[in-house]
Amino acid sequence: QSGCDPWLPFISDTDVNPKSGVPFTIGFSIAGLLLSLGAVQLGLLRDRFMLGNDTSPSLIWSNRIAILPGAFSGVALTWLAFTPWHQQMELHIAQAMVIFYGGVIWAALVTFVTWRLAAAEPAFRSLLYPRVVACFVAIAGLILMMVTIGQFVTTASDFSAMDDYLMRVQTCTDLGSPLLARAAFFEWSMVLGMVVVLATFLPEVSILTSSTQAADSEE
Repeated sequence: QSGCDPWLPFISDTDVNPKSGVPFTIGFSIAGLLLSLGAVQLGLLRDRFMLGNDTSPSLIWSNRIAILPGAFSGVALTWLAFTPWHQQMELHIAQAMVIFYGGVIWAALVTFVTWRLAAAEPAFRSLLYPRVVACFVAIAGLILMMVTIGQFVTTASDFSAMDDYLMRVQTCTDLGSPLLARAAFFEWSMVLGMVVVLATFLPEVSILTSSTQAADSEE
């Protein structure tokens, strides 16, 4: 439709449109479960690897602490899938904050642990660069999104653009403000960064499992 922003709305806007609401709910509920399980499983794999390689206790605990924000983000994501923002805005915003901040904290902690592991284990060095870049994108996206939304709230002379947005959101995402459009872009950037951090664990699983299997066979 003319005047809509079909390519880059806020992610949650895809939940309130009848054409995409059901796929959003199904996809996000499954993604949340997988994120929680993945954060726990990956954390436990790393924990076992580090315990078997005489890793410093502080790094082991950094890894264990990282499990919590990752798991909470997944739970919040599944819950958010059933909380349309135009019906329960306050709850939806609270859930989104848990997802955003929890996900970014998780990404930062697992990247820090990777950096420390790479100093002692060459197999982790190939994972470090893409993970650092993706983590930086996620952190920058979160900061810029919050700053841009803050600019909109504090500088808007009136909120007519937001009123139009709320009235039409179920059929057309019309952000009506360059600041809101920019914030939506930063939101997508942040999520992309977190997804890439998660994707970099695919080769790491092979490193962790092969090392653990080798240790078990020696026993």
